[in-house]
Amino acid sequence: METIIIKDWSIDSWVIYLILAFSFSFLVRLILSLLRAIESSSQKDANNYWACFKHSLIGYDEDSTKADYWYPYIIGVFELLIYPFIISSGLWIGVALWLTLKTLPQWGEWKNNRAIFNRFLIGNVIVLILAFVFMTQFVHMTID
Repeated sequence: METIIIKDWSIDSWVIYLILAFSFSFLVRLILSLLRAIESSSQKDANNYWACFKHSLIGYDEDSTKADYWYPYIIGVFELLIYPFIISSGLWIGVALWLTLKTLPQWGEWKNNRAIFNRFLIGNVIVLILAFVFMTQFVHMTID
């Protein structure tokens, strides 16, 4: 079942496309929570690894600076929905601009904490690979 999205764009099975975007974004969250748990559990007076993992996965914290409230997951879903269209049209500059926009506000913090920056990079690389390898298989562009 092909669904026309915009004049020259179509998606094969939009239901599967949506399910994959939500599922892949959750997979990225799991991976990043595992990595964050390594960092958290290695700190002095920290909980054990699995407690840190659970805390990271839940995304809520009494300290609002540590909580993410699942915002990265939601952004990841949108990226997995949009990136395949950008990639299919060859507009990689759009991806680069978005990554730049995401990077700039945190640059000062990342100078002091490379682990957070590395997790950011890992998450973005995983999303780009998933968007390119899997999600672009559903997106088609017709050129007149």
